[in-house]
Amino acid sequence: MIVADMTEPQQDLVVGLAQDHPRGWHIPRHRHLEAQLIYARSGVMRVAAADGLWVLPPQRALWMPAETVHAIDCRTAVSLRTLYFGGSMLGLVAGCRVLAVSPLLRAALLRLVEGPLRPGQGALLAQVVA
Repeated sequence: MIVADMTEPQQDLVVGLAQDHPRGWHIPRHRHLEAQLIYARSGVMRVAAADGLWVLPPQRALWMPAETVHAIDCRTAVSLRTLYFGGSMLGLVAGCRVLAVSPLLRAALLRLVEGPLRPGQGALLAQVVA
């Protein structure tokens, strides 16, 4: 699933985005109406927000609450995979949090972002991730 414009909050759904960036790529300060789970399938990125600075290798993901201004710097080439959580899923976790990415979380996250999904599979995988 790829979404280019996330200007309105989504319903109780998870939307995935896949982007590949070269080393040195900078994503300027921005924010989303949805909560976000930021993950690098490969590579290392640095995420900066007002309340912290995090270095994320593929073994870690970052929960970013809705409306949190942040920027991303790719320290190496990065395969960015991110999930946006809308509706009642916005408040799953308060504040930015680093998460260890278990093999189960990695598989569910990548399947949600990279698909393809069978009918009903997205909702089940979103429950695993959440």
